[in-house]
Amino acid sequence: MPVPPTAKPLTVKEFDRAVSGVCGGCSASCGYISYFKGKELIDLYGHPHDPNGIGSFCTKGITYIQEIPKNPLRIREPLLKERNTFKKISWENVKNFLREALKGKVAFFFDRFSGIEEYLIARELTEEIFTDSVYLPFRSSSVRPQAWAEKRAILIFEAEPTFSEVMLTRWIVDAFERDAYILAVGSRFTTVFQKATDKVLTTPDETVKILEKIAGGNYEEKVIKLLELLGEETQVIVGDTLLRSPFRNRVLNAVKKIRERFGSDYSFIGNFTPFETKELKEFLERIQEFDTLVLFGNPFIYLKDTDVVEGKTVINFAYFPTITANNSTLIVPRTTYAEREFINRGVGFLAYSPQVLENEFPQPYELLSEVMGISPKVEEFLKDFGVSLEDLKTAEGGILINKKDIKEFSFEPEGEISSEYWLICDNTLTEDLGHWNPWTHSLEREQFAYVKERTRGKLGLGDEIELNGVKLRLKVNNNIADKVVFVPNSFEEFQPFEPGVRVGRLMKKPYYRIEELP
Repeated sequence: MPVPPTAKPLTVKEFDRAVSGVCGGCSASCGYISYFKGKELIDLYGHPHDPNGIGSFCTKGITYIQEIPKNPLRIREPLLKERNTFKKISWENVKNFLREALKGKVAFFFDRFSGIEEYLIARELTEEIFTDSVYLPFRSSSVRPQAWAEKRAILIFEAEPTFSEVMLTRWIVDAFERDAYILAVGSRFTTVFQKATDKVLTTPDETVKILEKIAGGNYEEKVIKLLELLGEETQVIVGDTLLRSPFRNRVLNAVKKIRERFGSDYSFIGNFTPFETKELKEFLERIQEFDTLVLFGNPFIYLKDTDVVEGKTVINFAYFPTITANNSTLIVPRTTYAEREFINRGVGFLAYSPQVLENEFPQPYELLSEVMGISPKVEEFLKDFGVSLEDLKTAEGGILINKKDIKEFSFEPEGEISSEYWLICDNTLTEDLGHWNPWTHSLEREQFAYVKERTRGKLGLGDEIELNGVKLRLKVNNNIADKVVFVPNSFEEFQPFEPGVRVGRLMKKPYYRIEELP
């Protein structure tokens, strides 16, 4: 439950009421206070007494709560495709359409903004549930991120909270200000590199090798001695980039060994889910098996060719007319997490937010529940994670998930993968959804491929580079590791301002964020 609004208002604007909520824009789960004049949201502040955000609130969170609801590009009515055009249909016709469409072989695809209710309804209908979140069968973090601030040594691998959970950066900064030793290893020189005691800007394969050397106790003597001396006062932080790569199991095994050997705490940051789902890779490989696809978000950015869904019934619960929406049979307007009760997936915890904004249209789970006659049993489901729904609704900052530690799992070893040059398509601060809002799109207006000057020379490149048959403009950025080509993965062809090329056309294996360059 969010902390109640402050006794003294944070806004200087005239308002009628204040409502507290928890942001679901990322896993930081920051608390906020929203101020209303009548039905209009007039101001928004991070809650100073919230244990997660402590008064901070990022541009992305403000945009998702304040800008998406009134965005003129937002889809507000159900649309059915007839030939090559869309026509508006009634909500009653939407229900009738869903009843027929959900009778065949159905697959569901969920993004990070999907609710538990939709997931539970899907589980009653099919085992074919996919996501672009990374599912972990163990706890994604052995501690709450606030504990990072007290650590005396932090090892960070291909992880940048500013690009995934903006406000988690504060706990690393707090550790830095307490003179903690910080080692940052990765392919981009970022905020955590600026705070690091030692920094290694390198290729992803070398990043994994350093992680494995530390796990084996044969890295630099200074680092190993610190880990041995400090034990539980040390922290390993790994970004989801490495788990969305051919190095996944090597990384998991290394983190497990570090935890066993030194007693270090661990945290995986990025887009993770504790709820069992199938991987994006399997979704892309099996997409042609299904009669009907029920999609939340924009998974078609991972497709090389949208022809693979021709002849299928595609239902997209969407905010904006993305590439997925434009290649769907039925587009259904979708509520944001602020327009519904929402349980957010934090870093090793769950956090509850009441509905803050009014919703213009039915909740997706309300439609699916009515059509299929299924009531999602959220309270019963949460008990599997050691969480009481009643306690969750009253807990400030959320409740830790009761899942096993990484130490209790083993991971199949993977073969050695080597390449001289690497392509990384990964997050920046602006995500796919952010490019539909002027505030966040302006942070990264145009799509480029970024390389170090030395890399451009070695590859003999001019002003552009060809990736998987697609040409992109090239920009030199010496914050990128040598022998790495970096491309933001959040652009696509249907974005309204400066559209780009979707990741499915740029990478041979778009379910990864890292692949070898020929």
